[in-house]
Amino acid sequence: VVAPPGSISQVAPAGDIGDYIDYDPARLNFGVTLAVPGDFRPLFGALSRLQFSMDYQITFPNKQIPSDVFNGEIQLVRPTYKNATIRIRKQVGIRSFRTALFVEMRNAFNDKWIHVDAVEDARKEDRAAFINSNMSKFPETEVSGAPFLDVIQYLNLPRQIQFGLSVDF
Repeated sequence: VVAPPGSISQVAPAGDIGDYIDYDPARLNFGVTLAVPGDFRPLFGALSRLQFSMDYQITFPNKQIPSDVFNGEIQLVRPTYKNATIRIRKQVGIRSFRTALFVEMRNAFNDKWIHVDAVEDARKEDRAAFINSNMSKFPETEVSGAPFLDVIQYLNLPRQIQFGLSVDF
């Protein structure tokens, strides 16, 4: 933006104009679903209309991308993030109602995504200990002396198990 002398328009700093490249990390996604037909009769039909599915995602960091590298006294590439969701569903027919019981387990393998960016607010010695421990010893306090909350250590939630019931009529 070019503004004439004496105008009151605000101009953004030079770093805020121009093209912007957003990097989407490499991911591997896959899913599998196994379904047992309704006429499957072994075990008195206990396995009929049963579904099992699993979705799995892995996000890979790239050492060529600056946002994927934690810069401390030495450089470390961010960890690989993994996540699995498992679902089991059993459909039961009662007269004109179709009922299904299900269980869904998110973050099934309880993978932890370490919040590396939060460590930048730690004291220099704590950052060095974090790097030297291969990202396993998370700092306890920020530069200000305030404690890091446990919830800030990870970017994802721990394993969650949900039970449910659905009814179609």
